[in-house]
Amino acid sequence: MYRTLPAALLALGLILPAWPAAADETCRGPVSRAQAEAVARGAGLVRITDVDCDDDEWEIEGQDARGREMEVEISAADGRILEIERD
Repeated sequence: MYRTLPAALLALGLILPAWPAAADETCRGPVSRAQAEAVARGAGLVRITDVDCDDDEWEIEGQDARGREMEVEISAADGRILEIERD
């Protein structure tokens, strides 16, 4: 038993980081991830690379049509754009 326990813990440690974080899927508010992505695309985001939720706002990162890095922050409460950043 003592030999298999470290192996089991190692296997679990390798599997858990691969699971998506629940925060990416839901946000406090009625605006879903799919709706937030649609708003971000409407703001000029053409390639989405990362979606995250921090409390009550969606943070969607990716690139615009020119290939510039872009981040769009969207309210999870009403879907309005809070901020757009381009690098």
